[in-house]
Amino acid sequence: MGSDGAKPRVALINPSWETRHWNPGALPDLYPPLGLGCVAAVLRADAFPVEIIDMPILRLSDQDLIRHLHQARPGIIGLTAVTLTYPRAVHLAGLIRRELPGIPILVGGVHVTLSPDAVLQADCFDFSVAGEGELAALAICRGLARGEVAPEVNGVGYHGPGRPYRHPPADLDLRGLPPSAYDLFEMGKYQRLFKRMAIMTTRGCQGRCIFCATGYAWPRVKFLPLERLMTELRYLVQDAGFRYINIFDSSFTADRRRVHLLCHLILKEGLEFRWRCFSRADGVDLGLFRKMRAAGCSHVLFGVETSHLRTLKLIKKGTSPQQMVAAFRRAQEAGLKRVAYAIIGLPGEGRQDILDSLDFFEKLEAEHYVVSPISLMPGTPLHDRRDAYQMILGEDDYGKGGQGQATASNTLLSVAEIQELADYAYRRLNRGRQGYNWIDEH
Repeated sequence: MGSDGAKPRVALINPSWETRHWNPGALPDLYPPLGLGCVAAVLRADAFPVEIIDMPILRLSDQDLIRHLHQARPGIIGLTAVTLTYPRAVHLAGLIRRELPGIPILVGGVHVTLSPDAVLQADCFDFSVAGEGELAALAICRGLARGEVAPEVNGVGYHGPGRPYRHPPADLDLRGLPPSAYDLFEMGKYQRLFKRMAIMTTRGCQGRCIFCATGYAWPRVKFLPLERLMTELRYLVQDAGFRYINIFDSSFTADRRRVHLLCHLILKEGLEFRWRCFSRADGVDLGLFRKMRAAGCSHVLFGVETSHLRTLKLIKKGTSPQQMVAAFRRAQEAGLKRVAYAIIGLPGEGRQDILDSLDFFEKLEAEHYVVSPISLMPGTPLHDRRDAYQMILGEDDYGKGGQGQATASNTLLSVAEIQELADYAYRRLNRGRQGYNWIDEH
């Protein structure tokens, strides 16, 4: 507790990242760190003063951050990290240790969930949080406020003196958690600079694609309560003024009945905004796509990856080229724009295999193609058991992989050849166009 009995101020930081050779076809959009918004909401509901420092949108340098922390004087600092930004989180934690000694530092996020044991060895953090972070972060902050953190909190890694240890995450019941604290982000900056926002309606993924960690880290799809989602959508559309929203779920259409219901609620409330979502190619139909279109959906994004059934089976995609063709046709008939995701350099695929896939992709007639060279990311079978898939990690630089650069090879193509083919595929499929204007092209 503070000297007056008040709970300590918590500063939650989203690190900026370094840019090198950006691949315009593979980079993620710039959105607020949604996980920090969820954690901040739970802490605030428990009377902790909270601020979110979103370094990318604020364009803060390291020195700017330190100056702000000296002025704000938080009692607890939390950092979030995806694999791309984890090295930056480590750097910032070390800098904060030197410049503001004595402040407990937490780290959480996707990378911690995927590599909790490796993160546990980092001595620049006091605690790490794997899995869904709301209740674990709350338990840590409560403990720090009273002077001692319980030694067995689910999902928490303890980095103190002696041998570090951790407890595995527990399943989190999403019911009863407060809506995400979007108001703690610089929404005006996102509106002016970016013009679109993101939301998640589910967590987890039913897929087990060997190149993606989501289905392994969060193997069960969990649905956020519809009343919470409507509260968040009202804020984003009516209060913050966004007219385009990305539904960031791994597979928004995992439960068709629920999608119909959410679309019904959007229409009933008269919320007017455009949105896009990811979908699998199986389990969708024309009626579903038409309902989504009526509720404002403009684009559906499909992970096509390759045209070869043998590779789709190997990577455990769970869909076939025929299902892809049917899904694209149904989406087009419903008036939805289609975006196809492709991966270059999958196990066992050589140059001709990739060129054959490009012919197939073009026949899908997508409005935009996102092309990524193969990247071996921690927590995925393709990374953790790469020898079994005859993949070679050419460079242990996950930041480059996260930026859409080739860092791995298979037995048929080198790293350089995979990068060359990925660049060629992006130019060919998008007819030389760089990027895609989601706002205007709906």
